[in-house]
Amino acid sequence: MGRSLFCCAAAVIVVSLPSADAWAELQAHRAAYRLNLASGEASSGVIDASGGLVVEYRRDCDGWESRQRLGFVADTEEGQDFTYDVHSTNWESLDHTKLRFTTVYFQGETKLEEFRGEASFASGKDAGTADFEVPTLETVRLPAGTEFPTAHVMTLIEAAEAGDLMVTRELFTGSGPDPLMTVNAVIAHPKDVEDTPVKGWRVRLAFFPTDGTSEVPVTEIGYYLGSDGVIDDVIIDYGDFVLEGERASLEWLDHPDCT
Repeated sequence: MGRSLFCCAAAVIVVSLPSADAWAELQAHRAAYRLNLASGEASSGVIDASGGLVVEYRRDCDGWESRQRLGFVADTEEGQDFTYDVHSTNWESLDHTKLRFTTVYFQGETKLEEFRGEASFASGKDAGTADFEVPTLETVRLPAGTEFPTAHVMTLIEAAEAGDLMVTRELFTGSGPDPLMTVNAVIAHPKDVEDTPVKGWRVRLAFFPTDGTSEVPVTEIGYYLGSDGVIDDVIIDYGDFVLEGERASLEWLDHPDCT
């Protein structure tokens, strides 16, 4: 089963970080999406699914807080429904070197798993560490060039603006037992959004274990990515079934006055 929308990202790559101007392009917002079953393999037994996704970015004077909730109910041929519900909250510093992360998985009202901790780099080009507090005390080494979730969104926007069609990064989210993933992104040519200065690109992300043991992605995610960081037309491919999401609402949130 996949993880949250920006969770999962083969060699270690040292990357240049997005510029200060690039950070200004990401707009604080809250968007909600309706999820439905797009397709399913016969072996999955899934005949229908529906749910929702909420993505929120809030800016403070020192960083970005991102919140996501992804939940759906799937019907199976055997008549036994199953649910998937995950809540994620991250705070990431503006210089990309610090991350506080919490992800909780639920089955109905029952908490199944929780992952919480902090990660940091001494600087943008150095290796870092992630210290888990929950479920157990554990330290994970982060290779040089690893990106945190909000930085990865900005990398995709910056790469798309530059005309790059493929981007590979190591991504750490802290969202599960395998929190470090290799993400391969394919970016389509840009499309201007009518009556706005916003551009957008179709993006497809494939998430692989960093150890290179599998040529098959754990999860694939596709969406239309605007230059303001807002996504639409979401596709979440779990392998044996695929969900599609249409944006139902969008609310712009204020930036703080940090003068």
